[in-house]
Amino acid sequence: ISSAASDVYKRQVTDILKTIYNAVPIIPIEEIISPIQASELMLQCYKEESLSLIQADQTLKILIDTLHANVNYIEKDSNKILLHYITEQNEKKLGKILISKGADIFHPDSTATCPLALNFSQKLDWVLREFQQSGREIALLQSADMELKLKYTTYLIYAGYSTDASNAIKVGDLQISTEDASHLFASCRGSFENMKDPIETFELLESLGATF
Repeated sequence: ISSAASDVYKRQVTDILKTIYNAVPIIPIEEIISPIQASELMLQCYKEESLSLIQADQTLKILIDTLHANVNYIEKDSNKILLHYITEQNEKKLGKILISKGADIFHPDSTATCPLALNFSQKLDWVLREFQQSGREIALLQSADMELKLKYTTYLIYAGYSTDASNAIKVGDLQISTEDASHLFASCRGSFENMKDPIETFELLESLGATF
């Protein structure tokens, strides 16, 4: 997006705030801007780190709660959602808002990278911790979605979060076969030194019956 276009988006958001806080009588702005327009506006306003916004966190909440912007709105070319960009920028405060509103931490971009894996690659884990603290982790682990639970556990193992992975296996009632454990170990080979807890992760895989 061009600098001129960015300025336009910035002015639009500023105008939204002025309308909401200063209009007399109050204008039902959700009738002026559609959810799809709000979603596009949200993505363009927040995807660029250099684009400063007035009351960024409050503006984001307005876009989501009042204008019904979709936190999982997908950018066509990159297949990214806003959480990808916010994670890249390490904007924890905004990222926490998105995750609490249902942003998909497993959504793959065009390179098959999801926000959770991206955050782990930065040697950070606030995406994981907010996912847990928001109650979404326990909701997932208590669900019947075995495929997503296994995917989640796999990301934890690859990043070396052995304690979290062990908890996910237990609470999620996951049955990981010896073959699957061995495959996980083979995928981790050569990357243990980059893990958070390499020894504990090795021991976890060993306890699952992985053959080396």
